[in-house]
Amino acid sequence: QSARVRREVITDQTPEPASALGIGDGHAPYSLDTLAVINRLSAPQRVCLKLWSEGYRFEEIARLTDLPAGSVRSHIQNGKLRFGALWGTRT
Repeated sequence: QSARVRREVITDQTPEPASALGIGDGHAPYSLDTLAVINRLSAPQRVCLKLWSEGYRFEEIARLTDLPAGSVRSHIQNGKLRFGALWGTRT
């Protein structure tokens, strides 16, 4: 699995579409509604949530993304909360 993960600088100014993160590319059955909400998350939240959903531990995600483990935990927690809020407000 590690070979599939791209190491890159993650910033809010350079958002990545979900397809670039491997979300919805045949590895997981995400609906278009789900992808639309995922794409509204910040880049670090998308990356951390994707890796976490694939079974990576916080420490592994931190190593792969060059983020502190505490930041990874925050991105995952805040990403889940933001996803829930965005999911509830979609039309």
